[in-house]
Amino acid sequence: MDVHSTRAPRAPKPFYESWFLRGNHPNRKEAFWLRYTRYRERGMEACGELWAMLFRNGEVHAQKELIAASECHLGTGLDVRLGEASLQRGSALGQAGTIRWDLSFSENEPLLLLPPRLYEAPFPKAKVLVGSPGARFGGSLWFENEEISLEGFVGSQNHNWGSEHTSEYAWGQVAGFDEAPDAFLEVSTARIQLGALQTPWLTPIVFRENGRELRLSALWRAIKNHGRYDPLTLRWNFSGESSEGKIRGTIEAPPEAFLAIPYENPPGGTKHCLNSKIADAEIHIEWQGKVRTLRSPGAAFEILGDAGMKREPGIRFIDLPSPRSFL
Repeated sequence: MDVHSTRAPRAPKPFYESWFLRGNHPNRKEAFWLRYTRYRERGMEACGELWAMLFRNGEVHAQKELIAASECHLGTGLDVRLGEASLQRGSALGQAGTIRWDLSFSENEPLLLLPPRLYEAPFPKAKVLVGSPGARFGGSLWFENEEISLEGFVGSQNHNWGSEHTSEYAWGQVAGFDEAPDAFLEVSTARIQLGALQTPWLTPIVFRENGRELRLSALWRAIKNHGRYDPLTLRWNFSGESSEGKIRGTIEAPPEAFLAIPYENPPGGTKHCLNSKIADAEIHIEWQGKVRTLRSPGAAFEILGDAGMKREPGIRFIDLPSPRSFL
């Protein structure tokens, strides 16, 4: 499977497809998130979205630009162009509002959160994978004309797509722990809408280190795994085990480490995403004959739900331009 090729339907159907980069400073609570998206909602033409978020000095900043379909182009492999912005293998260039970037990133072996067969199946309707886990960044990002060097930042390049967003989920990622700087964790707890019904909670977990993976992500395994998160306490506990090993962990962050941002849904309606890239993670892992506790102050942590979901009142909501303006 070519993880970089476009997955959005060619027919005029509702869809979204996103490629994003996220990176954390090696020593400070500082991170960025950049997202290149193609989007089509029922009853409208496709358009492009360019997102940027910066977590720095105890503040979170977000910007978003809309790009007409005529200015959006996809090449082969990882080659996304939205207006003047571009994302290619190993480099990214763009600007959204007062956030501008010109950066490079290393490429590593892709990581699949779902079993491979599900990427070509109709279920689930939303697909996620990591095109380059543990990516190391170079270049710069500018915020209101202040240059921020990205040398030493570590994170990932990711690819998500589908005909609608998952009904509700928590998603987490750690690119390097204090005690294991080259280890990588990808985890989610989600519930999927099937008509009038919902699936049980699914918690796929993948941990990679030194080229080997503890995969707890088969569909039946994801059902057996435990995952519970709370938008009020902003705390998520998860665990899973197999004959190869076991893992349990917690990801959490204070309200000021989040922004609540709107995610329009291709079938219609709007989801809200509580988005942080500077959460604290701690995992206890028993694997390959070792028992370890690993920690990171730079975990990605997102919680998505309906616009009316109850959430910690201290989280700031920011309104961003909607592709519905093209209607």
